[in-house]
Amino acid sequence: MKPGELVLTKRFRDKRQKMIRSEFRAATMIGFVPSQLILEEALTGESDRIRTMYLQGTNPLVSHPDAGRTYKAITHLDFLAVSEVFLTPTAQMADLVLPAATNFEFDDIGHYGFGHGYVLARPKIVDPPAECWPDSKILNELGRRLGVAKFFWENVSACLDEIVKPAGITYDDFVKCGMLKGNWESTAFRSGRLDTPSGKVEIYCRRLENWEYDPLPTYREKIDGRDPFALCEAFPLILTSAKDPFSFHSANRNLPSLRRLSPDPVVCVHPDTAHLLGLTDGQWALIETEQGAIRQRVRHESDLDRRVVVASAGWWFPERNDLELSGWKASNLNILTRVGAPCDSAIGTPLLRAIPCRIRPIPKTDQGKSETKPGSEMGDKMGLFS
Repeated sequence: MKPGELVLTKRFRDKRQKMIRSEFRAATMIGFVPSQLILEEALTGESDRIRTMYLQGTNPLVSHPDAGRTYKAITHLDFLAVSEVFLTPTAQMADLVLPAATNFEFDDIGHYGFGHGYVLARPKIVDPPAECWPDSKILNELGRRLGVAKFFWENVSACLDEIVKPAGITYDDFVKCGMLKGNWESTAFRSGRLDTPSGKVEIYCRRLENWEYDPLPTYREKIDGRDPFALCEAFPLILTSAKDPFSFHSANRNLPSLRRLSPDPVVCVHPDTAHLLGLTDGQWALIETEQGAIRQRVRHESDLDRRVVVASAGWWFPERNDLELSGWKASNLNILTRVGAPCDSAIGTPLLRAIPCRIRPIPKTDQGKSETKPGSEMGDKMGLFS
């Protein structure tokens, strides 16, 4: 079964007409709603606003741009349900938390939907604890109870069997062989044309032109009357970010073995810039944009441009029961980002890089409280975040 058949894209041809908002037309054509629009619909005072939300596989309070607005939108809901393995900051805000099974506790198919031409069998290793369900089962049972049972399966096992059915096997057969691989064959030039209106490689994009967007990338010095990238005396540095190699977005912060390898959020600064600003290697610093301020530990990196600082993304503190929602805003990069203009006009991607910022040492009265040894245990109480 092809991924498009699984999600019934051909059956629900009116999906685009029923989607929330449509100002980002390319997103609508692809079939998704930019997440900031969903939050805006939850915040509106209209009677038909979004009142209920179900989340799985996400922690938007930490991973979504403009964390402050995300928090406001979540608190504006009438009901929030979250499927989770750990009690993340977002899960802590939920009215109902559904205990999710881990990937070792349910049968699954790996790489399904990717274009590289093979899929892997991922059978469960152990049974999940009582009442823990895989997300696929939760969605299947919700669909069966919401009046659309004909589009779902009696159980998830039946779904897995249907996916591998074109190969003439069942899921149990698939587990025995471990992998299915298609015939890798280049078909791009079989007809002598590419899948573009002109049949050629297009720099000038006709599809974007038809959707009334610029067919070529266009430099705009100002958006809504201001230059969003303009550095100034107040914010003289350029903020970008990087993901931690010992975590996955905001996940794994609660695993002691990984926290020993990456105990603190780190902001990388060129040594010359750090010297001018009085930032010693290893001390805590305050990073500020027009949107807000967070605290991260300084690391000197001589390979950086002197104008650039690189902050860590996805940070919260599961060990800090004394902080609101496990310290969701103390070092959260998305306190510094925002949605709205400037953003990509076609699909609504917000500005996440090249943000004017400043960085300065934490006052000495707080600095002493925040001193921690490299590789410190998760129980370390960083008074900095009080």
